[in-house]
Amino acid sequence: RALRLSTERLRSLVVHPRSARDRARGVQRVTAGAATTFGELWRAVPPFVPFCAPSESRCITLGGALASNVYSRASARGGLLAEHVTGFSLATPAGRVLRCAPDENAPLFAAVPGGLGALGVADEITLELRDTSTIRAVGSEVLARTRSADELASSLAEGLDDTEWHLGRYALVHGDASRAGATVLRSRYLGALAGFEDCGPMPGHGRSVAESAAHVVAHLWPAVCDTAARAALRPGLRFVDRLEDFTFFQDAYVTSRRALARSRAARALVGVTGRSPSLPLAQQAFVVPDGALPRFLYAVGSTLRRFAGVAKRVVLQDVLRLPASAALMAPAWPSAGAWIYTLSIPINIAQRARVEAALRAVARVAWHSARARVHLLKAVFCDDELLREMWRPQLEQLAALRREHDPAALIDSALLGRLLPRGPQRHTSTVMSRRRG
Repeated sequence: RALRLSTERLRSLVVHPRSARDRARGVQRVTAGAATTFGELWRAVPPFVPFCAPSESRCITLGGALASNVYSRASARGGLLAEHVTGFSLATPAGRVLRCAPDENAPLFAAVPGGLGALGVADEITLELRDTSTIRAVGSEVLARTRSADELASSLAEGLDDTEWHLGRYALVHGDASRAGATVLRSRYLGALAGFEDCGPMPGHGRSVAESAAHVVAHLWPAVCDTAARAALRPGLRFVDRLEDFTFFQDAYVTSRRALARSRAARALVGVTGRSPSLPLAQQAFVVPDGALPRFLYAVGSTLRRFAGVAKRVVLQDVLRLPASAALMAPAWPSAGAWIYTLSIPINIAQRARVEAALRAVARVAWHSARARVHLLKAVFCDDELLREMWRPQLEQLAALRREHDPAALIDSALLGRLLPRGPQRHTSTVMSRRRG
């Protein structure tokens, strides 16, 4: 029988006095329980926020975020969650509580972020939040249209050293990834919303109807046909998200009837497409080595052509440059020089099995042709043996630490069971919270 440990009551929050060094660096240190959410941090210590907070993150707990080492579209400049954490307490299956920091239990400090809870439960986490008092919004611009996978890869790489558009570039691919073009966008932080009008509960801001429409199309891409998207996303158009809505984007998504009724843009979209902008998606993220993006795109396109009936469109989105990270299970470990590319397919219940089969096929071809690994943070549609091969160097080190701190392999989960050898029949499974994370 399994023993389930809930961390739901670990909701403490301590806001530390700011030192002169903290003020100079523009950070606020907090120590919070594992069940504290990103949204609670935002409300407790405005204007500070973890810039590593991913979209759809308001209800993600810190414990779950640490176990996953979450990232966001700001991570290319701001780093993964591990780069914002200065220490945590780890409760191990042996009944010990270990303090982990760069100078104390350093191997555990490096292995727990992204370690999927394999080594214990982090009950208190100290992290640095960033001052956002001078940031009101995130501005995006439709930069260019590309006509091939090679041109897309070149356009994305050109943005790596762009200091003005410092949130980097991302792309929405039209049709077959190996042959068709894409719309490339870029983003940056803004200090004001001046000159923009709120166009609905997304909320979206544009200086014209065309720019407001571009905002809706960019965020609701799976619900928009390619022809309409290409018409709306013209190079040079700009739109803005308020910082909170960009950071916690899913909470601003048009999902309720009340919100839908308030949004003229959303009502018009439903009138054209005949369906709600909120669509179920099968998502799988890939870690693509630097220089291998064209090969990855060709592999994805050629594979998905065998599954033409899966969906009307496949979305390749959120191309993120991965930063260097000291965390053992970081996707770009042991150094920078890779991308995260998220593959999204709109699905319905009848299609689910075939969509999963398509993503498994993509995982095989992407690994063998471009050495692109399946990222563990999103859905993992991949054969177990192949998944272990992708992550073998890091898993070997994680397994060694597990043998030291959990020799009986008492902690288990569905994903850990796929990555590491299972423990005895009697085991402990951790439950981070009933909330997301």
